[in-house]
Amino acid sequence: MSAAAEVLETPCGRIRITVPRQPGRYYRLEWYEHGGRCQTTAGTTEMKMRAKVAHVLARLDRDAEPESRRPVAEALEGYLAFMHANHSANHFIASRRELRKLFEPYLKLRCERLEQRHARDALNSSTTSNTARNNRGRINGLLHWGHENGYFSESQTQFLRGYRYSPKRPAPTRPTRKTAQRRSGESPRFVTPQEIPTLEAIVRLGEEFQAHRSGGRLGIELAHSAGVRLGEFFALTDEVVDLERLTIDVDWQILSQSGLSTRRALPKFGKVRTTSFPSVTTTGYELVEALAVRLDEVEAERKAGTNPKGLLFPASKGGWWWASGFAQDLFNPAAEAAGWERLEFLDAHGKVRHEWVHTMHSLRHRFATDRINIYGLTVAELMIIGGWENSQVVWDRYYGRSADALESGIAKLRDRTGPARVS
Repeated sequence: MSAAAEVLETPCGRIRITVPRQPGRYYRLEWYEHGGRCQTTAGTTEMKMRAKVAHVLARLDRDAEPESRRPVAEALEGYLAFMHANHSANHFIASRRELRKLFEPYLKLRCERLEQRHARDALNSSTTSNTARNNRGRINGLLHWGHENGYFSESQTQFLRGYRYSPKRPAPTRPTRKTAQRRSGESPRFVTPQEIPTLEAIVRLGEEFQAHRSGGRLGIELAHSAGVRLGEFFALTDEVVDLERLTIDVDWQILSQSGLSTRRALPKFGKVRTTSFPSVTTTGYELVEALAVRLDEVEAERKAGTNPKGLLFPASKGGWWWASGFAQDLFNPAAEAAGWERLEFLDAHGKVRHEWVHTMHSLRHRFATDRINIYGLTVAELMIIGGWENSQVVWDRYYGRSADALESGIAKLRDRTGPARVS
Protein backbone atom coordinates (compact mmCIF):
# COMPACT_ATOMS: atom_id res chain seq x y z
CA MET A 1 0.00 0.00 0.00
CA SER A 2 1.33 3.41 -0.94
CA ALA A 3 1.76 6.30 1.49
CA ALA A 4 -0.96 8.30 -0.23
CA ALA A 5 -4.43 8.45 1.23
CA GLU A 6 -6.85 5.87 -0.15
CA VAL A 7 -10.56 6.59 -0.52
CA LEU A 8 -13.21 3.83 -0.52
CA GLU A 9 -16.59 4.61 -2.06
CA THR A 10 -19.65 3.01 -0.37
CA PRO A 11 -23.40 3.23 -1.01
CA CYS A 12 -23.92 5.14 2.23
CA GLY A 13 -20.90 7.39 2.27
CA ARG A 14 -17.15 7.12 1.93
CA ILE A 15 -14.21 6.35 4.13
CA ARG A 16 -10.81 8.03 3.78
CA ILE A 17 -7.96 5.84 4.93
CA THR A 18 -4.80 7.66 5.90
CA VAL A 19 -1.82 5.31 5.81
CA PRO A 20 0.97 5.95 8.36
CA ARG A 21 4.26 7.06 6.83
CA GLN A 22 6.30 5.24 9.44
CA PRO A 23 5.95 1.63 10.68
CA GLY A 24 4.25 1.24 14.05
CA ARG A 25 2.08 4.31 13.64
CA TYR A 26 -1.72 4.20 13.43
CA TYR A 27 -3.93 4.07 10.37
CA ARG A 28 -6.65 6.72 10.54
CA LEU A 29 -10.17 6.60 9.13
CA GLU A 30 -12.38 9.55 8.25
CA TRP A 31 -15.96 9.52 6.99
CA TYR A 32 -19.19 11.50 7.10
CA GLU A 33 -22.18 10.16 9.02
CA HIS A 34 -25.52 11.92 9.73
CA GLY A 35 -24.10 15.12 8.20
CA GLY A 36 -21.05 15.23 10.48
CA ARG A 37 -17.42 14.20 10.12
CA CYS A 38 -16.24 11.13 12.07
CA GLN A 39 -12.66 10.07 12.72
CA THR A 40 -11.02 7.12 14.41
CA THR A 41 -7.78 5.19 14.55
CA ALA A 42 -7.67 1.76 12.96
CA GLY A 43 -4.70 -0.10 14.43
CA THR A 44 -1.06 -0.28 13.41
CA THR A 45 -1.35 -3.11 10.87
CA GLU A 46 -3.14 -3.41 7.58
CA MET A 47 -5.11 -6.41 8.86
CA LYS A 48 -6.50 -4.46 11.83
CA MET A 49 -7.24 -1.48 9.59
CA ARG A 50 -9.26 -3.55 7.12
CA ALA A 51 -11.24 -5.17 9.95
CA LYS A 52 -12.13 -1.71 11.29
CA VAL A 53 -13.10 -0.53 7.80
CA ALA A 54 -15.41 -3.55 7.39
CA HIS A 55 -17.02 -2.77 10.75
CA VAL A 56 -17.67 0.88 9.83
CA LEU A 57 -18.96 -0.05 6.38
CA ALA A 58 -21.39 -2.55 7.91
CA ARG A 59 -22.75 0.11 10.22
CA LEU A 60 -23.07 2.62 7.39
CA ASP A 61 -24.96 0.00 5.41
CA ARG A 62 -27.38 -0.49 8.33
CA ASP A 63 -27.85 3.25 8.47
CA ALA A 64 -29.37 3.40 4.97
CA GLU A 65 -32.88 3.90 6.42
CA PRO A 66 -33.69 6.79 8.80
CA GLU A 67 -35.62 4.36 11.07
CA SER A 68 -32.34 2.56 11.78
CA ARG A 69 -31.35 5.51 13.96
CA ARG A 70 -34.44 5.03 16.11
CA PRO A 71 -34.10 3.15 19.45
CA VAL A 72 -34.69 -0.59 19.64
CA ALA A 73 -37.60 0.17 21.99
CA GLU A 74 -39.49 1.84 19.14
CA ALA A 75 -38.96 -1.11 16.79
CA LEU A 76 -40.06 -3.51 19.53
CA GLU A 77 -43.28 -1.64 20.27
CA GLY A 78 -44.03 -1.47 16.55
CA TYR A 79 -43.57 -5.21 16.23
CA LEU A 80 -45.76 -5.84 19.27
CA ALA A 81 -48.51 -3.71 17.74
CA PHE A 82 -48.24 -5.82 14.59
CA MET A 83 -48.49 -9.02 16.65
CA HIS A 84 -51.50 -7.72 18.58
CA ALA A 85 -53.36 -7.20 15.32
CA ASN A 86 -52.37 -10.48 13.67
CA HIS A 87 -52.00 -13.11 16.41
CA SER A 88 -54.09 -14.62 19.17
CA ALA A 89 -54.22 -12.87 22.52
CA ASN A 90 -52.43 -15.75 24.27
CA HIS A 91 -49.56 -15.72 21.78
CA PHE A 92 -49.29 -11.94 21.83
CA ILE A 93 -49.17 -11.61 25.62
CA ALA A 94 -46.59 -14.39 26.04
CA SER A 95 -44.43 -12.91 23.27
CA ARG A 96 -44.71 -9.38 24.68
CA ARG A 97 -43.57 -10.56 28.09
CA GLU A 98 -40.59 -12.50 26.71
CA LEU A 99 -39.43 -9.92 24.15
CA ARG A 100 -39.46 -7.06 26.63
CA LYS A 101 -37.42 -9.17 29.02
CA LEU A 102 -34.96 -10.32 26.32
CA PHE A 103 -34.30 -6.84 24.91
CA GLU A 104 -34.51 -4.87 28.16
CA PRO A 105 -30.70 -4.17 28.16
CA TYR A 106 -30.82 -2.87 24.57
CA LEU A 107 -34.00 -0.77 24.46
CA LYS A 108 -32.11 2.57 24.37
CA LEU A 109 -29.66 1.33 21.76
CA ARG A 110 -30.12 2.62 18.21
CA CYS A 111 -31.31 -0.13 15.88
CA GLU A 112 -28.22 0.30 13.70
CA ARG A 113 -26.07 -0.41 16.76
CA LEU A 114 -27.73 -3.74 17.58
CA GLU A 115 -25.05 -6.35 17.03
CA GLN A 116 -24.92 -10.09 16.66
CA ARG A 117 -23.64 -10.58 20.21
CA HIS A 118 -26.67 -8.70 21.56
CA ALA A 119 -29.15 -11.01 19.82
CA ARG A 120 -27.22 -14.10 20.89
CA ASP A 121 -26.92 -12.91 24.49
CA ALA A 122 -30.68 -12.34 24.49
CA LEU A 123 -31.28 -15.87 23.26
CA ASN A 124 -28.86 -17.33 25.81
CA SER A 125 -30.70 -15.59 28.65
CA SER A 126 -33.53 -18.11 28.14
CA THR A 127 -33.80 -20.40 31.15
CA THR A 128 -34.51 -23.68 29.32
CA SER A 129 -33.95 -25.13 25.87
CA ASN A 130 -37.72 -25.20 25.24
CA THR A 131 -38.00 -21.52 26.13
CA ALA A 132 -34.98 -20.80 23.93
CA ARG A 133 -36.65 -22.50 20.97
CA ASN A 134 -39.68 -20.24 21.34
CA ASN A 135 -37.54 -17.15 21.95
CA ARG A 136 -35.50 -17.82 18.81
CA GLY A 137 -38.68 -17.46 16.79
CA ARG A 138 -39.63 -14.30 18.65
CA ILE A 139 -36.23 -12.66 18.12
CA ASN A 140 -36.16 -13.61 14.44
CA GLY A 141 -39.70 -12.30 14.06
CA LEU A 142 -38.70 -8.93 15.49
CA LEU A 143 -35.58 -8.66 13.30
CA HIS A 144 -37.39 -9.63 10.09
CA TRP A 145 -40.34 -7.31 10.77
CA GLY A 146 -37.83 -4.56 11.64
CA HIS A 147 -35.99 -5.13 8.36
CA GLU A 148 -39.23 -4.89 6.37
CA ASN A 149 -39.99 -1.59 8.10
CA GLY A 150 -36.51 -0.03 7.87
CA TYR A 151 -35.29 -0.54 11.43
CA PHE A 152 -32.81 -3.34 10.79
CA SER A 153 -30.63 -4.33 7.85
CA GLU A 154 -30.82 -7.64 6.03
CA SER A 155 -27.57 -8.73 7.64
CA GLN A 156 -29.08 -8.17 11.10
CA THR A 157 -31.87 -10.63 10.30
CA GLN A 158 -29.21 -13.37 10.08
CA PHE A 159 -27.83 -12.86 13.59
CA LEU A 160 -29.17 -16.20 14.88
CA ARG A 161 -28.78 -18.21 11.70
CA GLY A 162 -26.94 -21.43 12.48
CA TYR A 163 -26.35 -20.38 16.10
CA ARG A 164 -26.99 -22.89 18.87
CA TYR A 165 -28.43 -21.96 22.23
CA SER A 166 -25.47 -21.68 24.64
CA PRO A 167 -26.56 -20.47 28.09
CA LYS A 168 -23.97 -19.28 30.59
CA ARG A 169 -25.69 -21.47 33.19
CA PRO A 170 -26.40 -25.00 31.90
CA ALA A 171 -30.09 -25.52 31.21
CA PRO A 172 -31.81 -27.91 33.63
CA THR A 173 -32.28 -31.48 32.51
CA ARG A 174 -36.00 -31.56 31.93
CA PRO A 175 -37.53 -35.05 31.63
CA THR A 176 -39.36 -35.94 28.47
CA ARG A 177 -42.72 -37.65 28.19
CA LYS A 178 -41.56 -39.47 25.04
CA THR A 179 -39.93 -42.57 26.51
CA ALA A 180 -40.35 -44.93 23.55
CA GLN A 181 -37.96 -45.05 20.61
CA ARG A 182 -39.26 -43.66 17.35
CA ARG A 183 -39.41 -46.08 14.45
CA SER A 184 -38.44 -45.34 10.87
CA GLY A 185 -41.24 -43.52 9.08
CA GLU A 186 -42.84 -42.01 12.19
CA SER A 187 -43.06 -38.24 12.47
CA PRO A 188 -41.41 -36.54 15.46
CA ARG A 189 -44.94 -35.35 16.28
CA PHE A 190 -46.38 -38.87 16.44
CA VAL A 191 -48.15 -39.44 19.76
CA THR A 192 -46.86 -42.70 21.21
CA PRO A 193 -49.00 -45.04 23.35
CA GLN A 194 -46.96 -43.98 26.40
CA GLU A 195 -48.31 -40.43 25.99
CA ILE A 196 -51.95 -41.55 26.12
CA PRO A 197 -53.59 -42.32 29.49
CA THR A 198 -55.27 -45.70 29.77
CA LEU A 199 -59.03 -45.99 30.20
CA GLU A 200 -58.46 -47.30 33.72
CA ALA A 201 -56.39 -44.22 34.59
CA ILE A 202 -59.11 -41.96 33.18
CA VAL A 203 -61.74 -43.68 35.31
CA ARG A 204 -59.60 -43.23 38.44
CA LEU A 205 -59.04 -39.54 37.61
CA GLY A 206 -62.77 -39.01 37.04
CA GLU A 207 -63.62 -40.61 40.36
CA GLU A 208 -61.14 -38.38 42.17
CA PHE A 209 -62.52 -35.31 40.36
CA GLN A 210 -65.97 -36.34 41.56
CA ALA A 211 -64.65 -36.66 45.12
CA HIS A 212 -63.31 -33.08 44.96
CA ARG A 213 -66.24 -31.47 43.11
CA SER A 214 -69.77 -32.33 42.04
CA GLY A 215 -69.85 -33.12 38.30
CA GLY A 216 -66.14 -33.88 38.24
CA ARG A 217 -66.50 -37.34 36.69
CA LEU A 218 -68.73 -35.87 34.00
CA GLY A 219 -66.08 -33.27 33.17
CA ILE A 220 -63.34 -35.87 32.68
CA GLU A 221 -65.56 -38.16 30.60
CA LEU A 222 -66.72 -35.31 28.40
CA ALA A 223 -63.15 -34.02 27.94
CA HIS A 224 -61.81 -37.33 26.63
CA SER A 225 -64.95 -38.17 24.63
CA ALA A 226 -65.49 -34.80 22.88
CA GLY A 227 -61.84 -33.69 22.56
CA VAL A 228 -62.23 -30.13 23.84
CA ARG A 229 -59.10 -28.23 24.83
CA LEU A 230 -58.78 -26.93 28.37
CA GLY A 231 -59.71 -23.32 27.51
CA GLU A 232 -62.68 -24.61 25.51
CA PHE A 233 -63.66 -26.82 28.45
CA PHE A 234 -63.81 -23.75 30.70
CA ALA A 235 -66.13 -21.99 28.22
CA LEU A 236 -68.76 -24.75 27.81
CA THR A 237 -72.31 -23.66 28.64
CA ASP A 238 -75.70 -25.35 28.67
CA GLU A 239 -76.56 -23.59 25.38
CA VAL A 240 -73.93 -25.37 23.25
CA VAL A 241 -74.97 -28.96 24.05
CA ASP A 242 -77.45 -30.81 21.80
CA LEU A 243 -78.43 -34.11 23.40
CA GLU A 244 -80.49 -35.24 20.40
CA ARG A 245 -77.68 -34.80 17.86
CA LEU A 246 -74.96 -35.70 20.42
CA THR A 247 -73.01 -32.56 19.51
CA ILE A 248 -71.31 -29.62 21.19
CA ASP A 249 -70.70 -26.26 19.49
CA VAL A 250 -67.17 -25.12 20.36
CA ASP A 251 -67.47 -21.37 19.76
CA TRP A 252 -65.22 -19.95 22.49
CA GLN A 253 -62.24 -20.56 24.70
CA ILE A 254 -61.33 -18.90 28.01
CA LEU A 255 -57.81 -17.44 28.14
CA SER A 256 -55.74 -17.54 31.30
CA GLN A 257 -53.47 -14.54 30.66
CA SER A 258 -53.72 -11.45 32.83
CA GLY A 259 -54.05 -7.98 31.33
CA LEU A 260 -56.68 -8.93 28.73
CA SER A 261 -59.68 -6.74 27.99
CA THR A 262 -61.76 -9.93 27.94
CA ARG A 263 -60.83 -13.51 28.66
CA ARG A 264 -63.26 -14.98 26.16
CA ALA A 265 -61.78 -15.50 22.69
CA LEU A 266 -62.26 -17.61 19.60
CA PRO A 267 -60.87 -21.15 19.79
CA LYS A 268 -57.35 -21.96 18.64
CA PHE A 269 -56.57 -20.83 15.05
CA GLY A 270 -59.71 -18.64 15.26
CA LYS A 271 -61.87 -21.55 14.10
CA VAL A 272 -65.22 -22.49 15.60
CA ARG A 273 -66.37 -26.08 15.18
CA THR A 274 -68.95 -28.67 16.19
CA THR A 275 -67.69 -31.78 17.92
CA SER A 276 -69.60 -34.91 18.85
CA PHE A 277 -69.75 -37.30 21.78
CA PRO A 278 -71.03 -40.86 22.27
CA SER A 279 -74.02 -41.71 24.42
CA VAL A 280 -71.78 -44.16 26.32
CA THR A 281 -68.05 -43.41 26.56
CA THR A 282 -65.26 -45.90 25.95
CA THR A 283 -64.95 -46.30 29.74
CA GLY A 284 -68.61 -47.40 29.95
CA TYR A 285 -69.85 -44.10 31.41
CA GLU A 286 -73.47 -43.09 30.59
CA LEU A 287 -72.55 -39.65 29.21
CA VAL A 288 -75.91 -38.55 27.77
CA GLU A 289 -77.74 -39.44 30.97
CA ALA A 290 -75.21 -37.53 33.11
CA LEU A 291 -75.31 -34.52 30.76
CA ALA A 292 -79.10 -34.35 30.94
CA VAL A 293 -78.93 -34.21 34.73
CA ARG A 294 -76.22 -31.54 34.62
CA LEU A 295 -78.17 -29.37 32.18
CA ASP A 296 -81.12 -29.31 34.59
CA GLU A 297 -78.75 -28.34 37.41
CA VAL A 298 -77.26 -25.50 35.34
CA GLU A 299 -80.73 -24.11 34.62
CA ALA A 300 -81.50 -24.09 38.34
CA GLU A 301 -78.14 -22.48 39.15
CA ARG A 302 -78.73 -19.82 36.54
CA LYS A 303 -82.09 -18.92 38.07
CA ALA A 304 -80.57 -18.86 41.56
CA GLY A 305 -77.79 -16.53 40.38
CA THR A 306 -74.95 -18.86 41.44
CA ASN A 307 -74.00 -19.64 37.83
CA PRO A 308 -75.00 -16.60 35.76
CA LYS A 309 -73.04 -17.65 32.68
CA GLY A 310 -74.65 -21.09 32.60
CA LEU A 311 -71.29 -22.87 32.66
CA LEU A 312 -71.21 -26.65 32.64
CA PHE A 313 -68.11 -26.63 34.82
CA PRO A 314 -67.86 -23.33 36.70
CA ALA A 315 -65.16 -22.38 39.19
CA SER A 316 -65.91 -22.19 42.91
CA LYS A 317 -67.49 -18.74 42.68
CA GLY A 318 -69.52 -19.52 39.57
CA GLY A 319 -67.25 -17.89 36.98
CA TRP A 320 -64.58 -19.07 34.56
CA TRP A 321 -61.67 -21.12 35.80
CA TRP A 322 -58.09 -19.88 35.61
CA ALA A 323 -55.72 -22.58 34.35
CA SER A 324 -53.46 -22.18 37.40
CA GLY A 325 -56.39 -22.39 39.82
CA PHE A 326 -57.82 -25.40 38.01
CA ALA A 327 -54.47 -27.18 38.28
CA GLN A 328 -53.86 -26.27 41.91
CA ASP A 329 -57.38 -26.80 43.26
CA LEU A 330 -58.58 -29.70 41.16
CA PHE A 331 -56.28 -31.47 38.72
CA ASN A 332 -53.12 -31.80 40.85
CA PRO A 333 -54.77 -33.26 43.96
CA ALA A 334 -57.04 -35.49 41.88
CA ALA A 335 -54.21 -36.80 39.68
CA GLU A 336 -52.06 -37.49 42.73
CA ALA A 337 -54.85 -39.38 44.46
CA ALA A 338 -55.53 -41.31 41.23
CA GLY A 339 -51.90 -42.45 41.09
CA TRP A 340 -50.96 -40.62 37.90
CA GLU A 341 -47.22 -40.59 37.28
CA ARG A 342 -45.30 -37.40 37.96
CA LEU A 343 -41.75 -36.55 36.87
CA GLU A 344 -39.30 -34.63 39.06
CA PHE A 345 -36.49 -32.33 37.90
CA LEU A 346 -34.44 -29.29 38.94
CA ASP A 347 -35.14 -25.92 37.34
CA ALA A 348 -32.58 -23.26 36.41
CA HIS A 349 -32.51 -22.03 40.02
CA GLY A 350 -31.94 -25.46 41.52
CA LYS A 351 -35.49 -25.83 42.81
CA VAL A 352 -37.29 -29.17 42.61
CA ARG A 353 -40.12 -29.08 40.07
CA HIS A 354 -42.76 -31.63 39.11
CA GLU A 355 -44.40 -32.34 35.80
CA TRP A 356 -47.20 -34.80 35.11
CA VAL A 357 -46.53 -37.49 32.51
CA HIS A 358 -50.21 -37.19 31.50
CA THR A 359 -52.09 -33.89 31.70
CA MET A 360 -55.61 -32.72 30.91
CA HIS A 361 -54.45 -32.26 27.31
CA SER A 362 -53.52 -35.96 27.24
CA LEU A 363 -57.27 -36.68 27.33
CA ARG A 364 -57.41 -35.11 23.88
CA HIS A 365 -54.90 -37.71 22.67
CA ARG A 366 -57.20 -40.43 24.04
CA PHE A 367 -60.12 -38.80 22.19
CA ALA A 368 -58.21 -38.90 18.88
CA THR A 369 -56.97 -42.49 19.17
CA ASP A 370 -60.40 -43.76 20.27
CA ARG A 371 -62.06 -42.05 17.30
CA ILE A 372 -59.56 -43.78 14.99
CA ASN A 373 -59.32 -47.25 16.53
CA ILE A 374 -62.90 -47.68 17.79
CA TYR A 375 -65.05 -45.50 15.53
CA GLY A 376 -62.90 -45.57 12.36
CA LEU A 377 -62.80 -41.82 11.61
CA THR A 378 -60.85 -40.62 8.60
CA VAL A 379 -58.17 -37.95 8.76
CA ALA A 380 -60.55 -35.30 7.39
CA GLU A 381 -63.34 -36.22 9.82
CA LEU A 382 -61.04 -36.14 12.84
CA MET A 383 -59.50 -32.84 11.75
CA ILE A 384 -62.91 -31.17 11.49
CA ILE A 385 -64.39 -32.31 14.79
CA GLY A 386 -61.10 -31.98 16.68
CA GLY A 387 -60.23 -28.51 15.41
CA TRP A 388 -56.69 -29.14 14.18
CA GLU A 389 -55.17 -26.67 11.73
CA ASN A 390 -54.72 -29.10 8.83
CA SER A 391 -54.87 -32.78 7.94
CA GLN A 392 -51.07 -33.19 7.89
CA VAL A 393 -50.86 -32.42 11.62
CA VAL A 394 -53.55 -35.03 12.34
CA TRP A 395 -51.83 -37.62 10.14
CA ASP A 396 -48.41 -37.02 11.72
CA ARG A 397 -49.73 -37.22 15.27
CA TYR A 398 -52.24 -40.05 15.14
CA TYR A 399 -52.26 -41.95 11.83
CA GLY A 400 -48.62 -42.06 10.73
CA ARG A 401 -47.73 -45.34 12.48
CA SER A 402 -44.79 -47.12 10.91
CA ALA A 403 -46.12 -50.44 12.24
CA ASP A 404 -49.12 -50.21 9.89
CA ALA A 405 -46.92 -49.57 6.86
CA LEU A 406 -44.57 -52.38 7.92
CA GLU A 407 -47.37 -54.93 8.22
CA SER A 408 -48.91 -53.97 4.88
CA GLY A 409 -45.49 -54.15 3.20
CA ILE A 410 -44.82 -57.62 4.65
CA ALA A 411 -48.29 -58.79 3.62
CA LYS A 412 -47.67 -57.81 0.00
CA LEU A 413 -44.63 -60.10 -0.11
CA ARG A 414 -46.28 -62.93 1.84
CA ASP A 415 -49.37 -62.97 -0.39
CA ARG A 416 -47.44 -63.60 -3.59
CA THR A 417 -47.89 -67.13 -4.99
CA GLY A 418 -44.27 -67.47 -5.99
CA PRO A 419 -40.95 -65.67 -6.37
CA ALA A 420 -40.77 -62.70 -8.70
CA ARG A 421 -39.09 -63.47 -12.03
CA VAL A 422 -36.80 -61.15 -13.91
CA SER A 423 -37.14 -61.39 -17.67
